[in-house]
Formats: sequence, C-alpha cells, structure tokens
Amino acid sequence: MLYAGLFSLTVAVLFMIVYWLASAQLRAQIDTGLVSESDALVALYRDRGLQALEQTVRARSRVEQHLVAPAGPADPGRRVYMLAGAGHRHVAGNLRNWPSRARTGAPVTLAVYDLGASGQARWMRARVVRLSNGDHLLVAQALDEANELRGHILVSLLVALAAALAIGVGGGVWMGRSVLLRIDGISRTAGEIMAGDLSRRVPLGQRDDEFADLARRLNAMLERIEALMRGMREVTDNVAHDLRSPLSRLRGRLEVTLRQGRDTGDYRGAMEQAIADADALLRTFNALLSIARLQAGVRREPFGQLDLSALCQSVAELYGAAAEEAGLALRVDLAPGVLIDGHAELLAQALSNLLDNAIKYVPAGGTIDLSLRSENGRAVLAVADDGPGIPENRREDVLERFVRLDSSRSRPGNGLGLSLVKAVADAHGGSMRLADNHPGLGVHLEFPRRG
Repeated sequence: MLYAGLFSLTVAVLFMIVYWLASAQLRAQIDTGLVSESDALVALYRDRGLQALEQTVRARSRVEQHLVAPAGPADPGRRVYMLAGAGHRHVAGNLRNWPSRARTGAPVTLAVYDLGASGQARWMRARVVRLSNGDHLLVAQALDEANELRGHILVSLLVALAAALAIGVGGGVWMGRSVLLRIDGISRTAGEIMAGDLSRRVPLGQRDDEFADLARRLNAMLERIEALMRGMREVTDNVAHDLRSPLSRLRGRLEVTLRQGRDTGDYRGAMEQAIADADALLRTFNALLSIARLQAGVRREPFGQLDLSALCQSVAELYGAAAEEAGLALRVDLAPGVLIDGHAELLAQALSNLLDNAIKYVPAGGTIDLSLRSENGRAVLAVADDGPGIPENRREDVLERFVRLDSSRSRPGNGLGLSLVKAVADAHGGSMRLADNHPGLGVHLEFPRRG
C-alpha cells in the first residue's frame, strides 16, 4: 500500500502539472489573439480615424450578433467588442455596459452579465486599450470553449489517475504478495529447522532472481551446518567409543598396580605406561582441537609467504632416518622455489602425518615418494607409496575423524591423521585427493601459488 500510495501521489502531481500547463497554454493562446485583434483595431484608428474604427467595431459586432441574440444559444468561441467614450459610455459594439473590473493593460478575466437573455454571467478574457482621444476599446473572448476543453482534460486526467491508482494498488499487492510468499517460504523452512529437522532446505522458486540466489546461499549454509552437526555427533560417538578403551585400560592398570604389592621398579613401570597412555590421549585431543579450529576458520597467526620447497625438504630430512630404520626407501623430488601463502607449522604437521602413515603401513622393502611440482599456477604436493593402499569405496570415509580400516586397527593410531591433513588443505584454500598408486596409495595436495 505504501508503494501504491507513493506511485499514485507521484502520478497525481504529474497530472496536476499537465493540467496547469494545458490551462496556461489555452489562456496564452486566447491572450495572443486578443492582443493581435486589439492592436489591429488601434492601428486602424491611427491610420483612418475614429469613424473607421466605429464602423469596423459595428461590423464585427454584427458578425458576432448571435452572441447577444435573445432567441439563440451563445457561441462561446466568438468575441465581444465595445468602443466607449467619456465615462465609459457605449459608442459601438455588442457589449452595452462597461465591466467594472475592466482596466487598461494586460488581458484579465471578467464576468460579463449583459450577454444574452438569461442574465447569467459569462466568463471572458478581455483586453482594454486607451485611445489617443481618451476613448476606450475593449476586446474580449468568451472562455466557454476553453473551460469546456479544460473540463475534458480534467476528466481525462482523473480517469487516467484512477487507472494509475488501480494499477499501482494492483502492482503493489502483486509485488507484496510475491515478496511475502518467498519470505514465508524462508520463514517456514527456518521454523522447521528450529524444530529439529536439519534436512529442510529453502525452496528456490521458479525465477532465477535475487531471492533464488539468497536461497542457494542459505541452503549452502544449512548444508554446512548440517555437516558440522553430523560431524559433531560422529565425533561425540567416536570419542566415547575410541577413548573409553584406553581410559579403561589406564584405570585398570593403575588399580591392579595399587592392589598388588610391588617394588619400586614395578610402580615406576606402571607410572611410565600410564604417562604413555595419557600422552596418547592428549595427542588425540590436540588433534581434535586442531581439526576443529581449522574447520571453524580460527587461525592463531596470519598466513604469510612460505617456501613450500624448503619446508618439504626439511620434513623429508627429518623422516629420512625413520624410513631407513623401517627398511623403506624415501625418494624426494622437489621443484625449487615453490611459494604459497601458508602456515609453516600446520603444513609441516600435515606432511608429517602423511609420511608417518606411509612409514607405519608400508611393509619393509617398500618405497615412499615425496614430490612437489607447479602446475597451472598451483603447487601440487604428493606422497605416494607401494603399500596396501585404501579401497576406492573407503577413500572418502577415511577422511572423517576416528575412521580406521579394519586392517589398521591393530596398529597404534587414532584415525585423525588424514582428517587433520584435509583440514589443513581446506584452511589454505587447497584440496586433497586420494588416488591409487598401483599398488599403494597416493595423497595429492594442491595449493594456490603465491602471485
């Protein structure tokens, strides 16, 4: 309704301006005609004298005689003349009495009463000219035709205003309902989500407009929220499942040690084992905290220019001895000077997890390949091995927290290594992909290169 009111008010103001301009134009045309007529008569008076002027005024009044004919209707388009002597006494013309408001100068609007038999006032536009001998000449034109034309214009504008008002109200109602229907859809979806149904999504509608774009963004946000909630539930379940056993073992070991009489060496061994179990639990919680912070976008330090080639070389040197001790060959192929915007500690931790997993699962005599290259403006970091690998149908699963394959449950670990690597890649605007190395597993990380 506000839209309709503003629209109608604007149209009404425009129509008022049109009506005023049309009226002014009609009045200007009448005034121009009166000035031309009176100037022509004055010129006749100057050239041929008063008698010629009287004859001309009488002649033109006879032409307009039907204006004052008692039996016939007045023609509103004709003119009225009066030549007046001293004291505004009638000398010639079809107007008998001098109008009281008639003054020499610019044309004015007058009410003339002595035209026709009805005795009703006729509105006229008149111009008065004073002659050189003191007489006055009045030339007037009835405004009936102009008023009738203004009436037609006014009626037309009022009809157009009514139509514009109807269009404005209809357009406002249509726009309001269209907008409110879209908003109601979003509101209903929000209410259902608040009631606990996180699978609900905002309807996109049939038009690809701003509301559809908003709905897509809201749906993407809802999918992210649902994924986080689902991940939180899974983490809670996995934490309860995976940490209950080591905590139970830790408590049982300490309880057995306290109940049985042992010497100092036994107590020390039990305490060292308990510390090792506690360290494993702390590593698990620290990994969970790191993943959570990375997925939430929380960074303790801003990212800066990082030489990924130098970082990979340092980590490779650190794990070279461990690989050799496990009977594995670590081959390194690093392109020099690969720069990215990144966090050295996080990237080092991610690469360490990959190399640690490879050393842990590749049997003796195997090979681990660490490579870094630049492709299409992106840095591609890959760790490949010829170990048992991961089945293709489980590669997405192992990226979730606490997910471990059955073949790896006998080995130490918490199922958070690959989850942390993926979180680091996502935090750097990169991607992580698991591929078959024929045999073995290849982990490929891609990061945008600096510049």
